[in-house]
Amino acid sequence: HRGLTEITRLLTDAPLPERARDLALKVFQTLAESEAAIHGKTPETVHFHEVGAWDSVADIVGACLALDQLGVSGVTCGPLPAGIGTIRCAHGEMPNPAPATQHLLAGMTVTQTDEPFELVTPTGAALLRVWTRALDPVPTTATVVRSAFGFGSHTLNSRPNVLRATLLAETAADAPAARDLLVLESNLDDCNPEWLGALTADLLERGALDVWHTPAVMKKGRPGTVLSVLTDATRADALCEWVFRATTTFGVRRRTVQRDELERRIEQVTTPWGLVPVKIGSLQGRPITIAPEHEACAALAREHQIAPRQVYDAAKAACTIDTYPDPHEANSAT
Repeated sequence: HRGLTEITRLLTDAPLPERARDLALKVFQTLAESEAAIHGKTPETVHFHEVGAWDSVADIVGACLALDQLGVSGVTCGPLPAGIGTIRCAHGEMPNPAPATQHLLAGMTVTQTDEPFELVTPTGAALLRVWTRALDPVPTTATVVRSAFGFGSHTLNSRPNVLRATLLAETAADAPAARDLLVLESNLDDCNPEWLGALTADLLERGALDVWHTPAVMKKGRPGTVLSVLTDATRADALCEWVFRATTTFGVRRRTVQRDELERRIEQVTTPWGLVPVKIGSLQGRPITIAPEHEACAALAREHQIAPRQVYDAAKAACTIDTYPDPHEANSAT
C-alpha cells in the first residue's frame, strides 16, 4: 500500500503539466486528511488501500490532466446520490457511503436513494471537493460545447448507472463589465517575512483572486508590509480567518471595490513542445488580449530544458486574435 509521501514523490517526478500535478496532489492530500480523520492519524502516516492502487492513481491523475488540457476554469455538480446498506472494502464491511466518503461530503449536497451500491466513492468525492473549491465559480448562464457519458457495470434499481460531464463556455451575460469584489487588508510590522511567501500561496490556493504586498513605514518608523487580498464575498470570511491564523495581525480591514473585467475564454494551442492553454480576453465581443498560461509554459520549459519565454512566445505566435474570432459573432453570422 502506498502512502501520501510516496505518491507525492511519484507525482512530483512525473512529467505532468504543473496545474494538473497541483490538482492531483491536492486530491491525494484531501484523501489523506480524510482517512487520517477517520483513523485518528496524521495524513503522512496514512496508507492508501484502493486509492493507492495504480488504476486509482491513473484515474485521479488522468482526470486532473483532462481538466488542465481542456482549459477548464471552474467545476460544479448537482446533488450527489447516496446509496443505502453496507459495502465491502479493504477494511471489511462498512456503512454506505464509506466513512472516508462521508467525511469528504461534508458541506456538499447529497440526495438519498434506494440503491444498495456505492454511488459515490472516496476518489470521486475527493475530486469534486478539490475541483469545486480550488477553481473559479461556474457561470449561471453558459453555452454547451459538448457532453460525454461514462457507464458503470452494475445495473441499478431505479436509475441509469451513468455519469455525464458537460463542457460549458462562458457567455457574455456572465462576464459583466464591472464586478463587485472585496479587498482584505492588514498592516504587518512584526510578522516574520519568511511567512509571507507561503501566505501568498496559501491564500491563492484557498480561492483568493489576487494577493500582493506593499512596503510601508509604520508607526515609530518601523518598516512593514500592507497585505492585500482580493476576493469575492463568498470566500472573504474563510480568507480573513486564514490571515488571522497565519500572521501576527490583530485586525483585517474590508473594503468593497469594483473590477472591470474582460470577457474570458481558454483555447488550447499547439507548440513544438506540447499543448498550452491560452487565455483570450474580449471587450464588447471582440478579442483584444492574448495571454498564454504561465504555469503551463513553465512546466513544458522544465520538461524540455528550455527557457519559459520560448514556450510563451511560441504559444502566442500560434494564437493570434484573428485565429480565434469571438464565438458570439460567429454564431450571429450563421
